[in-house]
Amino acid sequence: MLQEEEQAIPVVSITPLVNISFDRLSATLLIYPPLPDKNTLNSDNLEEFLHGSGLCHGIDHDAVEKAKRIIAAGGNEITEIKIAAGTMPEHGTNAYLEYALEIGPIAGLCLPDGSIDFRERRIMVGIKAGEIIAKKVPAVPGIPGISVLGERIEPKNGEDIRIATQGEADYFEESLSVKATGDGVLSIVKNNTIKVSPKQQINGNIDFKTGNIDSQGCLTISGSVQAGF
Repeated sequence: MLQEEEQAIPVVSITPLVNISFDRLSATLLIYPPLPDKNTLNSDNLEEFLHGSGLCHGIDHDAVEKAKRIIAAGGNEITEIKIAAGTMPEHGTNAYLEYALEIGPIAGLCLPDGSIDFRERRIMVGIKAGEIIAKKVPAVPGIPGISVLGERIEPKNGEDIRIATQGEADYFEESLSVKATGDGVLSIVKNNTIKVSPKQQINGNIDFKTGNIDSQGCLTISGSVQAGF
């Protein structure tokens, strides 16, 4: 018994003359060699053809003129030209705290002779009532982009932050500032929580681990103050 021959299945592939990227932020034009007695691209109505393909933003007019010259020349090669570019969205920035004074922990204080005083780590900073500790820099919204098809592309907006205070510190919304409401020692808890303690307890020694302590209030040290601190 003869095995039946498999039938060949023709596959037809159509490549669009205007190819728009997946993110719709760029478009290219494919120029094919002209075929006899067939409708092909015409340099006289190229702009009309591009608009008919949906392109309405970011068309590169220099690229259009270049495409017209290639079409008019009627070459024998396939040419691809980037014909349009959309506008990328500009993402916003998150809100953050801008401190009015240097806080730690830092490696140490750089002295005029270039050496570093490793005792000055600014882990605990003395603060006086009414002193501005930090100001909130608000979040900035993003700017939308536009695709080559004229579509709005939503940006990523900046996110706000929640500011918490403890002890002798308070956040004032009208001035976007954190101020000390009493004398004490400033410390930062988990980045956005600002604490001013009128009484400070040091469970241990004053040494390189703590650095020098600058206090405007009551300070209790359970250990000893090491030499030079």
